[in-house]
Amino acid sequence: MESTCLSVVLILGLLKRMSTGEIGEVNEIVKDLAVLVNDQGVMIDDISSNIDNSHAATAQATAQLRNSSLTCLLILIFGIVLLIVIIVVLKKEAKKEAYRKCLESNGVADSLTQGSFSKAKKSLSLWLQEASS
Repeated sequence: MESTCLSVVLILGLLKRMSTGEIGEVNEIVKDLAVLVNDQGVMIDDISSNIDNSHAATAQATAQLRNSSLTCLLILIFGIVLLIVIIVVLKKEAKKEAYRKCLESNGVADSLTQGSFSKAKKSLSLWLQEASS
C-alpha cells in the first residue's frame, strides 16, 4: 500500500513540475497507448475467434472422416457379399450345365423329351453304374 501511495506522490510531483505543453504531450501519449491497447484487444479477440473456428472445423472434419471410413467399410462388405453370391450362383449354373451335358451324352435327356421314361430310367441306371465304378 505504501509503494502505491509513494508512486502517486511521485507522479503528482512530476506533474507539478511539468509545463502545460508537456502535460498535453503526456496526455497524447497516454491516448495513443490506449488506442494501441484497444487495437491489441481486438486482435486478441480475432485470434481467439479464429482458434475457436479452427477447432470447430477440425471436429467437423474428424466426424466426416469417421463417417466416410464407415461408409467405405460398408461398401467393401457389400461388395464381398455380392461377389460370394455371384460365385455361388455361377457354380450352381455350371453344375446344372454339367448334369445336363451328362444326361444328354447318355441319352437320358432325349428319352425324357420323347416321353420314354423306361428308356430314360435304363440310361440313367447305366450312367449311375458307370459313375460308381
